[in-house]
Amino acid sequence: MYRNDINPGRRFRLTLIALLLLLSAPSMAEPSVRDSLTIESLLEHIREQSENSPDSALATIREQVQLYQQNGQQKARWELQLEESNIRRFLNQQDSANQLAATVLEQAQRSANRLMTAKAYLQLGINKVQIYKLDEAGDYVLKAQQLVQDDDPVLLRFRIANELAIIYKKLQKFDLALQYYDQIIANYFDELPAYNRYQTLLNKGNVYAMREKYDEAETLYSQASQQLENTSYTRQKALVLYNMGGINYRKQDYAKATSNIKQAMTFYQASGEKAQLERCLRVLGAIDYERGNYEQSIDYYQRALEAAQSTGNIKAIQDNYNNLYLVYADLAKSSRRADYQQLEIDYLTKYYELKDSLYQTETTNKIIELEKKYENEKKNHEIEKLSKENAQQENIILQQKAHSRFLILLSLFISCILLLFIYIYFVNRRKNKLISIQKKRLTNQRNIIASQNKNLQQSLDTQNRIFRIIGHDLRSPLISIFNFSEIIDFMTEEGQTEELKSVSKEISKMAGSVLDLTTNLLNWARTQAGDIRPFIQPVSVKEVVKQHHEIYQQLAEEQKLILDYPQMDEVSVLADQNMLNTIYRNILNNAIKFTPPGGRIAISCTANDGRAEIAIADTGMGMSKQQVQQLFDNNQKQAGKDAQGRKSTGLGLSFCKEFTEAMQGEIRVQSEQNKGTVFRLQLPIASEKPS
Repeated sequence: MYRNDINPGRRFRLTLIALLLLLSAPSMAEPSVRDSLTIESLLEHIREQSENSPDSALATIREQVQLYQQNGQQKARWELQLEESNIRRFLNQQDSANQLAATVLEQAQRSANRLMTAKAYLQLGINKVQIYKLDEAGDYVLKAQQLVQDDDPVLLRFRIANELAIIYKKLQKFDLALQYYDQIIANYFDELPAYNRYQTLLNKGNVYAMREKYDEAETLYSQASQQLENTSYTRQKALVLYNMGGINYRKQDYAKATSNIKQAMTFYQASGEKAQLERCLRVLGAIDYERGNYEQSIDYYQRALEAAQSTGNIKAIQDNYNNLYLVYADLAKSSRRADYQQLEIDYLTKYYELKDSLYQTETTNKIIELEKKYENEKKNHEIEKLSKENAQQENIILQQKAHSRFLILLSLFISCILLLFIYIYFVNRRKNKLISIQKKRLTNQRNIIASQNKNLQQSLDTQNRIFRIIGHDLRSPLISIFNFSEIIDFMTEEGQTEELKSVSKEISKMAGSVLDLTTNLLNWARTQAGDIRPFIQPVSVKEVVKQHHEIYQQLAEEQKLILDYPQMDEVSVLADQNMLNTIYRNILNNAIKFTPPGGRIAISCTANDGRAEIAIADTGMGMSKQQVQQLFDNNQKQAGKDAQGRKSTGLGLSFCKEFTEAMQGEIRVQSEQNKGTVFRLQLPIASEKPS
């Protein structure tokens, strides 16, 4: 009975230029006229055009969008696309409408255009209202409301508040809807055009009408009508009259209701709006039906039926069939005329023919009942004779119905129990699934914590090891060097030349030890920091061995060791020169340290299957199996004493392994206590010899 008039009807005529455009050809081919229009007047023209010819309005939009796109007027193009979205919504082209609004939203957000973003959200909300996705619509419009500010255009703020009120009204949250209408009246009302003031009052009146507060609704309708005085909004005036007629019909003031509806119907007859004319005729038919004027009621209903049939409105046709059936049913009941009874059956048949197939059985039963009723009235004398038999049959039927009701109730009860068990099953299943997921999360968290604890413990062990090396292995030689330096002056004054040479030699050894330890610490620090970037090039193994032979031969002789270098072929490997020198130097240095006087150290190099193997074998102290397993683990305490009783940190071998793997090589060790150790370093053979 009550409608929202969201889209404006005939508005005031445009400016002279807009009027000339309206009277021109739909293609709008004259650039000078088109270019002179502001975007506001152009939108006004398109809205008026869409009321009569939506296709022409869409053609105008497409033409204008191309023009604005060529001129780089992005905002005007967005406004036109949103208007196109609104027209396609009206045409029930929901996918296209949503796509257009979503495109504007994406582009406006990317351009950080706050107002156009708000307008795009608003249009998406309006589109969702069309298909009754009211929750989604509310979300979109609320996003638009969050973007607008107090100094933004009043019409935009009004449209947002009005759309929220409409959504809440459709959700039957009437208090919230009224809050938004009150907000509009309090904040924007005086600044709004007459049409929007009318729209607010009309919609607020509709809310009161839906709550059956007819006096308040009638007052608001009257105020809405006053806003339209001295305007050309005849369609809106007719709508107010129609709604007031509906109010008076509900209040059973049939005289006023008839007057209101007939005044509204005068406009709809003149404008040829058959859909609204059908509504008016149907209300007039209902009024005469309530008054008992059946013949007049039938006339109105039949005229309403003709109007509905001309518009193809199936729902309206069905409603009018139903109304005519009800009138003829009352006439048939009161007069018992066969023709009324036949018309009653005919209209009911037509009514049910339009119903969905799900109600076909019910329709057939009602038609059969009417036909039986008609036949029974013809044979009243036969019914009287068989009244006793019928009474018995009725008792049987009642018993059967009671039995059927019992079975139905029992079935419903069993179904409810089954549904309850199914619900409990799925709830428990979901809970168990959530518990399982939570357990997995806790297990993962425990694993992460354990891994973090392990890494932390390794960091602490590494830190303690560094402090131990610095505190003892590095500090002790430096203290010795410091002490020796203090007695050098004394020995010089006393002329103790031989002793001075001995002290100098000890200082040199200790300084060398400190230098080795410092170098190892720096190399180890590089491996810990992951700063290993080898420069791979062909390197001659023979040159590496020869270079270090000259350095370590004297040291070996001092410790009475034999360095055995068998004749080697010229073999080049792919390696980093500095890393290979460091690895070879550390392994050879360890062999000298841990081999007692009289021992032997043999260095050899063999090539096989594209890889070269450098072997350094000594007859030194050797290692246990456990020591061999932990040899390259820098997290294990590898410190030990060499053949002269000096401590060794074991840092060198840890980064030797890192350097070897960085060069795509492999390092292995074989050792036996008191028999010696063999280190084997394998590296890829270079394709060319180094120059």
